[in-house]
Amino acid sequence: MKFCAAHDLSGEIWRCESAGMCLRPEANERTPAPPVRLCPRVPLATFAARELHRLRVPEPWQSALGGGLAAGAAILVTGRAGCGKTTEALALAAAVPNALYMPCEPNQSPADLRAIALRAGLEISRLNVAQPATLAEACAALAEHPHPPLAIIDSISVLGEACEVWRALRAAAPNSAIVAIVHVTKTGRMAGREQLVHLADAQITITRSHLVTGKNRHAAGAGRLKTPRATSPQTLPAEPRQRRPPKATP
Repeated sequence: MKFCAAHDLSGEIWRCESAGMCLRPEANERTPAPPVRLCPRVPLATFAARELHRLRVPEPWQSALGGGLAAGAAILVTGRAGCGKTTEALALAAAVPNALYMPCEPNQSPADLRAIALRAGLEISRLNVAQPATLAEACAALAEHPHPPLAIIDSISVLGEACEVWRALRAAAPNSAIVAIVHVTKTGRMAGREQLVHLADAQITITRSHLVTGKNRHAAGAGRLKTPRATSPQTLPAEPRQRRPPKATP
């Protein structure tokens, strides 16, 4: 059996076995190893209050976020397919100068985003777009200087395991507000791991008529808030319908 020498606080030599027990040279008995040092307790009053910087954004995001977009916030946006998540996210990104929108869906191109934004009447001259294929490319786009004040990932589940992707993106740009879009299945469950809700500072569910705030750490007492959408399908201009040619009569 192998032993290794170690010293305790009194200067006496102990010999530790691989099992984590110690044996004193002068006593032929086994005793437990010293306990692990605990973290010191600090009074909460010694910490200074942090001033939260917010960016003013248009409605309904201003009310849904509890008074504006907090710098460095992690926001989770959920909703069913076709409810208008991309349209509302583009409206938020277009209102923040030098924001970054990252479409990760294989069938979603920057040209499609431009068509959606123009159909909704959005100003896109200050909006940047990057289309990453992997998590490494997404982190590299966020890490470029200057860091974007807002980055929107549509959708986060495409880049890999959702929780790991979330942590990597937060580490790449800790001072940027990140909005991660996640799809909701027909059964009402979130596509991916539901632990994303605990990692986010705010969760907003988009329906066809409202933005529903489920949680918001940056707004005390926000509760479950329903904000009417400004770009709901009822207010968007309808796309022209293509008429079928008349059938030829024999």
